[in-house]
Amino acid sequence: MTLQLIQVNETGDVKEIANLFDDIIPTSESLLTESVKSMEDEAWVHTGKIILSIICFVMCIIGVITNSFSIIIYTSLNFRKRSINILLAGMSVSDLIVCLLALPVFIGTEIPTLFPQIDLPPKILAYCIVYLYPITIMAGCMSVWMLVSITVDRYLAVCHPFMVRVYCTVNRAKITVAVIAILTVAFNFVRFWEFDMVEPSENTGGFAFKKLLRADPIFMLVYQNIAYIISQYLLPLFVLCLLNLEVAKTILKATEQRRELVSSVKTEHQTAKMMIFVVIVFIFCYTFGIFLNLLEHLYREIFDTTIGYMLNDINNILVVFNSSSNFIFYVKYSTRYRAKLHELISYCCLCSKIPKTIYSEGKCTGKPINNDGYSVVSQGVIHNSPTCYESDKNVRNIGDSIFNEE
Repeated sequence: MTLQLIQVNETGDVKEIANLFDDIIPTSESLLTESVKSMEDEAWVHTGKIILSIICFVMCIIGVITNSFSIIIYTSLNFRKRSINILLAGMSVSDLIVCLLALPVFIGTEIPTLFPQIDLPPKILAYCIVYLYPITIMAGCMSVWMLVSITVDRYLAVCHPFMVRVYCTVNRAKITVAVIAILTVAFNFVRFWEFDMVEPSENTGGFAFKKLLRADPIFMLVYQNIAYIISQYLLPLFVLCLLNLEVAKTILKATEQRRELVSSVKTEHQTAKMMIFVVIVFIFCYTFGIFLNLLEHLYREIFDTTIGYMLNDINNILVVFNSSSNFIFYVKYSTRYRAKLHELISYCCLCSKIPKTIYSEGKCTGKPINNDGYSVVSQGVIHNSPTCYESDKNVRNIGDSIFNEE
């Protein structure tokens, strides 16, 4: 994730003064840089930045809603009995934080530039960058390593099913979430000292930022470039690609052999397929960030231009998209998730009474139960299901199951 550094004067005018990612090696002006700077005053640049900000805003709202649903679902009683759901809940929490903080950090700091007529207190914008941006980085880093832990869990479940009972337990999943959260905060806590706020003066013309650790070239080389790229990009990508290739080969081999898989194994394979698509989206979104880091070392001057800031905006959109798109694959590949989501949406639509349903590990059995927790069939009498619509006429008894005809 990248961020533009701005300076706000007393009249509310905004001046972009730096980029958060600095290159310690100075480079000469190139023809590419000159051509980019020549396009800064084009009207399409301002229009493009507005469009990118709107897209980022919409994705943030979608991400907040979908990740909130995911947290509620994966922490519910029927779901939190599996280790994978605990890990998915942890990743949803980190993605929710990213989407929430992206609103003030990525979009709020752009408002004075895009809409000068809107008067925002400069101090609020400064606090967003100095204090909220490090938390956003922490949440993004936690999301990456939560995805790695989920991939390890799926690798054990699919490729080494006999090890699941030992390693893929709920307690181990909770410990994993706690350890990742602690290490993520510890690794990124130093970011609170990268910048500092300064009081308005004649030199600054308003609120501005003072570089602290970012003024140290050793810190920039060791931490910002080497340590961050390895921990946030290279190492996670290596683990994700390696393990997901093994998972994919195992699933394809089982499909080719046409083995009669039991329900639990089919469920593990479906969940593994779901996470493979999540990993593919992650690789797509974060590869652009690696490209920007490399481009910054080769052509630093580009990132002092409006085009460079637009590239940063695109990278921010990809980060938010990665945090808000997992919901699509949850709905696509998880029957239980869809059923629970339908229940939550019905509840949100002011349906006070919703039929409780017995869920197996891989599918919904379709057996409504009463409030006492007993199957209505086992009691020998069929009660009307309390729903928000008329379903009394469309209920029939077949064997030992009750099906609602739509």
